[in-house]
Amino acid sequence: TYAKAMNLGDVTTAAYLTSAFWGAMMLGRLLSIPIAARFTPRQVLWGDLAGCLLSVGLIVVWPASPAAVWIGTFGAGLFMASIFPTVLSFAERYMTITGKITGWFFVGGSMGGMTLPWLIGQLFESIGPRVTVFAILIGVTLNLVIFGMMMLAHTNELITAFISIELASITLYVLVGYNHHSLKSSEAMLKYIILGSLAGVFFILGVALVYGVVGSTYLGDIYSYLINHQNDEITLLI
Repeated sequence: TYAKAMNLGDVTTAAYLTSAFWGAMMLGRLLSIPIAARFTPRQVLWGDLAGCLLSVGLIVVWPASPAAVWIGTFGAGLFMASIFPTVLSFAERYMTITGKITGWFFVGGSMGGMTLPWLIGQLFESIGPRVTVFAILIGVTLNLVIFGMMMLAHTNELITAFISIELASITLYVLVGYNHHSLKSSEAMLKYIILGSLAGVFFILGVALVYGVVGSTYLGDIYSYLINHQNDEITLLI
């Protein structure tokens, strides 16, 4: 429907585009088997979400380009394929997965699968066909932000915490500046990037000072150092 509304092809081209998406998803499911054997669920999820963001971002930046739509559609199908099973595998590392909990995972996934297409359908006529891509972009962005915050909550090391914060921030940069035709949107994104970069520099400077004193960036080592050096000068560490 998006391809036809944007005059990117006829009915046959749109059908091929749909087939490319599902074919890419099937390929992604097949590739996820050897990938899961080599990488942790956390790494696979980061790769999948980042790939989805880049794929959808291509369509947002070049909405009238058939090549961008084809590449973005194929990439979205390829990277979306293993997200749900990888989430289940990731959850098993932090909680006991029972039949009831698995059922709630499927309920949440099904509700999202019903709600997002319904929302796009309601807004398609009033706003235009580009609402399809924007809705998917916002969904992927929010997933990355939530996943980044989850990693931040579970991390026990400062560098990993920094990476989680920055990856969550990058997706928010995209969300703020997605409307590149708007001067206010571009200005807001530029200001956000400058302030975020400044905050990141101060964070890294603090991590460097901590590492210089403690010799480690793990929270457990920092705690042990504070306990064992209560009478020493720790102004730099503070």
